[in-house]
Amino acid sequence: MMKETDSEELPLALIRIGRSSFGRMLGWLYRPVSPRGWLWSVGVSITFLLLVIGVFNYTVDSKLFFLSGGTKEVIRQGAENVMEGRAVVLIPIDNLEQRFFQRCVIEAMDAPRECVVLGSSRVQFVSSGSLGMDSREVFNHSIPASGIRDMVAVLGMYRLQHGRYPDRIILGLDPWMFEPYETEFRWVSALADYRAAAGGIWASQGWSGEGIHAGFLYARKVWRLVDWGYTRDNLKALIKGESKSRLLLAVDPGKVNEVPYHVIYPDGSREWAFPREPDGSVSAESARALGLDHAASRMPDFGFQDKRLRMLRDVIRYLQESGVGVQVLIPPMHPDYIGCLGASDYLESLRRLDAQLVDLCGDLQVERMGGFTAIDGLGPGDFFDSSHPAKWVYDRLLSSISGNPSSSGVQDEPSD
Repeated sequence: MMKETDSEELPLALIRIGRSSFGRMLGWLYRPVSPRGWLWSVGVSITFLLLVIGVFNYTVDSKLFFLSGGTKEVIRQGAENVMEGRAVVLIPIDNLEQRFFQRCVIEAMDAPRECVVLGSSRVQFVSSGSLGMDSREVFNHSIPASGIRDMVAVLGMYRLQHGRYPDRIILGLDPWMFEPYETEFRWVSALADYRAAAGGIWASQGWSGEGIHAGFLYARKVWRLVDWGYTRDNLKALIKGESKSRLLLAVDPGKVNEVPYHVIYPDGSREWAFPREPDGSVSAESARALGLDHAASRMPDFGFQDKRLRMLRDVIRYLQESGVGVQVLIPPMHPDYIGCLGASDYLESLRRLDAQLVDLCGDLQVERMGGFTAIDGLGPGDFFDSSHPAKWVYDRLLSSISGNPSSSGVQDEPSD
């Protein structure tokens, strides 16, 4: 028979069991492990840690970088606010999902606006006032760091949602849209929209590089899942209790200046609320640094440039055949940037590109405004920063075509 343990022996029994268990645990921890087993254990631990961090970043997503269900709903609400005539504060300026925001805007429209602006952040200051039109007749679809294929993607959004295009389209151009230095792979996030319009533009031509571009995009997204800086931002947002809905806020347009963030107005034009130096000193310094860097590092690729010019020509012809009035807006580069290019090959490539755009617009009978190297009369004070002209520069460029009485009578800002 098993001997029963009385109350006096119980503590001693527990101590013996504890010692035995502790000894076994130490033995397991200090057991001989083969190099392969050690590497396997470390790999599993790191993989598990990265998985936890990735799930955390995807869930919190403090800058609306990933299109989770909650993020989509927040962006969709922001687009609806814009369409209802309220300005919206967009805090995450650098995220890649602004293409989804544009899709939500177009879906919320009852019909296409009469005139739309397509281009990158360099044309985001173009407003309905610049065009002498009502804010309900214009929408600026500028997307930071976008290229020609982004314009095609926005056209596809109109085709899919409304079955037609706006009556008038202004294409805003940048030098890097015609260079291999661009980051145009981002358009792949709107691939279905792109294909909807590209099928009409290049009916007999496929795009074999879609998979490559998609790989770049998704690799960047995966990296953001485990990026320490983004993890830190999400931890701060979680600690402060900031919800995703805070990232897109509808505000009174009259009180926009009280909100120190990126603002989108009901006509799609944008404004950066951080201050611009009145004398242009900061923009001039950064423009000179950028010009020196590009003069030394960027070599012209005329074959690539010509290929992109043909792509632009195809897009314009397609729009003209669809009954759309097309105009080309070429915002000038910062005069200090142009000055620091000196006698570099890159400056010659910009001048060549300007001349080719003049010829292209002439051949297609398209009105052209501005030029990359057309800097006569412009100074640092006419630029918001190193590459974005101030709003009044666009007002001057567009006044000749808009017939806007206020534009022709607007008081010129000092250039220095």
